[in-house]
Amino acid sequence: IVMDESKKTLAVFVESGGDEVNLVVETKGGGGVTVDPPGTVFPRGAVVRLTAVPDSAWKFVRWEGDLGSVNASDTLLLDADKHVTAVFEKLPTYKIVVWIIGSGQVVFDPPGGVYLEGSQVVMTAIPESGWRFKSWGGSHSGSTNPDTVLVVEDMAVTATFEQDTGVANEKMVTYSLAKSYPNPFNASTTIAFAQPIPAYTRMVVYDALGRVVRVLVDKMLPAGEYEFVFHADDLASGMYVVRVFSGEFSAVARIMLLR
Repeated sequence: IVMDESKKTLAVFVESGGDEVNLVVETKGGGGVTVDPPGTVFPRGAVVRLTAVPDSAWKFVRWEGDLGSVNASDTLLLDADKHVTAVFEKLPTYKIVVWIIGSGQVVFDPPGGVYLEGSQVVMTAIPESGWRFKSWGGSHSGSTNPDTVLVVEDMAVTATFEQDTGVANEKMVTYSLAKSYPNPFNASTTIAFAQPIPAYTRMVVYDALGRVVRVLVDKMLPAGEYEFVFHADDLASGMYVVRVFSGEFSAVARIMLLR
């Protein structure tokens, strides 16, 4: 300004918005959000990473507000105050229905038959005595047994069994809990068991006071003959009871441990 006469000067100021901005993060549904670096107030121009973390049985769907994205983990430029919402939805559930052709059964791991979307389920086909598994059909194909399926929709699976002509001369298997050998025993004894059909089988050893000291088997078993070894290195001398449960069958045997 050249001061060659009296002059008036007007200075005009505008709000700069400050050097800090606020970040507000909310959720809809079951889940949370992590902010990296953590905080709610940041320097203007900072970049943060937001990560949506769904609860069990929920899934992340999208961001709303000042972040338009469907990526569960994304970055956000904080050039002004920002308000972001993470949206979660419940995972849908789907059923697996099995149809049997021939003679046998199918078990699931985990059991149930109804699963959250994205679950992995192991299907095991167990043939009846004199039969063998052939193939899967319907919503799942192949002949691998056991096999794993990814559940993303309702499924109708066919398990096909065929008669095994190669077992015609095999001996007939019946339920039995044979005498253990040796008995009495010192450190270990072998317990023989047989079942004619597939069944969930549990074999438990109890002490004289009825307390469980060993569980020798606790799972689904195909038809057949089995031997289970009972190791008793850490047990005291005395009488022990072996009890087996297989389907509707149950039996008891007594064994003597001598030191």
